[in-house]
Amino acid sequence: MANSINYARILNCLNCYFTKRLFNTSSNLERLRSEWRRNRAPSNTKLGTENITEVRKAYGGFKKWKAVTVKSGKYSLTSQNIDPEELQLVDIAHCSQAYEEKVITLHTYVIVDVNPLKDKINIEKLTLSDSTYIHIKELFESGKLYAKVTTKPGQVGLCDGYIVEGLELDNLVNKIKNYRSVLQ
Repeated sequence: MANSINYARILNCLNCYFTKRLFNTSSNLERLRSEWRRNRAPSNTKLGTENITEVRKAYGGFKKWKAVTVKSGKYSLTSQNIDPEELQLVDIAHCSQAYEEKVITLHTYVIVDVNPLKDKINIEKLTLSDSTYIHIKELFESGKLYAKVTTKPGQVGLCDGYIVEGLELDNLVNKIKNYRSVLQ
């Protein structure tokens, strides 16, 4: 009887192992993805001279690039690819602390320099209302326009996007006016 195998005991042990694994009740299992991302430092991309570093490997053998500081990016306006220089951070919708530190993230509004492209851009097609047209005309005559960042500079290493026009531009101008009136 010493050589007999207790199959019931083995099945019970296997059952405990798989239920712990399935419901993650044991603390000895491997870490979750969110746990190993918690200690990673944010990129905090800012305006300045170009400084792009290679960070880590990505899925598929590719690499992730971290933009520490960015000077320019490609912003499209009605199928024209232009490469203006970013001058100032205007608004971040989701985080006031990032706005105070002037950190560029996804969906950030920036002011870009459009002096070389003044003859190519038609200012009348950008706005919808007359009140924002006056504000944008003043801004455009000084050689600046609003643009929105659509890439993640901390992961891609690029700061690309599009020049804001239409209803989105009207909403942005009204938001900036209201924000300035609250500060004064």
